Amino acid sequence: MVKGTLLGFLAMAIFSCGDAAVKAIGGRMTVFEIGFFATLVACVALPFVRQPHERWRDMFRMHRPGLVMVRTVAGVLAGVFSTLAFTTLPLTEVYSLIFLSPLFVTILSIPFLGETIGWRRAIGLL
Repeated sequence: MVKGTLLGFLAMAIFSCGDAAVKAIGGRMTVFEIGFFATLVACVALPFVRQPHERWRDMFRMHRPGLVMVRTVAGVLAGVFSTLAFTTLPLTEVYSLIFLSPLFVTILSIPFLGETIGWRRAIGLL
């Protein structure tokens, strides 16, 4: 339990440093350049997420290519917009929006997915 907590703190520290770096270089590079280099740096983690028995080719095999493409487009748009937010808005406002994202997702799941939100889930969001 202590190891997991320390890893959580380490992850948040790394994310915060990355966000601050994006904010610092925002005036000198375009949003797409920042996104490219952030993705390139994130590829360092690839050897650590592969299972020992898994081949490299298996990591990139798609079972539902259409859904993977939809998720890819959504991920790229989220990355571009979040980088744009970090470069143009104050960090406090960006973090406020990030922490409000579960509320946005829950509210948008009603019209888009037809979800029903009970009182327990609504209280859990507060």
